[in-house]
Amino acid sequence: MRSPIKNLKNQTNCFSVISELIPKGSVVDYYPIYSGDLCIKLSESDRFVVAHTPNYVVYEFWSCVMQDPDRISKIAESFYPSLNENTFDILKKNWYSYKDPFVRSALFFLLNRCSSLGMITHGELDTKNYNAFALRDLRGFNVDNMHVNFLGDKKIEEFDKNISIINAGKYRVSFLENEQILGEEETEFKHRELLKNMKSCRTVIVFKSHRALLKTPEYEKVLLDQHGRQTTEFEQAKEIILHNVR
Repeated sequence: MRSPIKNLKNQTNCFSVISELIPKGSVVDYYPIYSGDLCIKLSESDRFVVAHTPNYVVYEFWSCVMQDPDRISKIAESFYPSLNENTFDILKKNWYSYKDPFVRSALFFLLNRCSSLGMITHGELDTKNYNAFALRDLRGFNVDNMHVNFLGDKKIEEFDKNISIINAGKYRVSFLENEQILGEEETEFKHRELLKNMKSCRTVIVFKSHRALLKTPEYEKVLLDQHGRQTTEFEQAKEIILHNVR
C-alpha cells in the first residue's frame, strides 16, 4: 500500500534499517506523520503504529482518508479542472476555510499532489504527481495496524512506553532553531532539546546527515547512503539514524 500524498521535502530511505532495529509485533510511536510512507510500511510488516501529529489539519486528513477515501477522491477530481496558477495560490491560503472536513481533506490531497514541494501551504504549481496512479492510491487506501493521534498540547516525549520513531529531518543547530518559517502542515523541531529528552527512552531518530550528530554519545549511529544502504563513510551518508534500542 502506498501513501496517497507525497513529502518531497523530507524523504527517507531508512525502512530496511528501521525494520532491523524494531522487532515484529512491536507497538511503535511514530512522530510526526505527514505523508505516512514509513508508518504504512511498518504497519504492513507486523508492527502496530501509533502515528502522532501536533497539527490538526494533518490529523483531519488522515482521519477522513481512513473513513472514506473514495469520497475524498471524487471531491478532488471535481476541483482539479479549475486549478491553475491563480486558483492554486488562492487555495493555498484559504483551503481550510471550507466547512466540510472531507472537502478540506480533498484540497489537502490536491494541493499536496500539485505542489513542487509536496506541501499544502507552499510550493509552486506542478501537476506531475497528480495522476491516475495517485487517485488509485487514494481510492484504494486501506491500512490495518495504524492509528493516527492528534497530540494537542502533549509532546512525543510523554509517550515512552513503546519504541518511538522520530523523523527529524534536517538537523538544525541551536542558534538557528528559532528561524524556521513553517506551514501549518509542518512540525517544528528543537533538535538539541529532542535529543536530550529522548535519550532515556527507547528511541530511533532519523536525520539528514550532519557531522555534528556524530558527537552524541548517548546514541548508537547508523549511516545510510542515498539508497538506504548502510555505510561507514560519512562522505557517502545522506541520512543518519540515532538510536538506543539495543
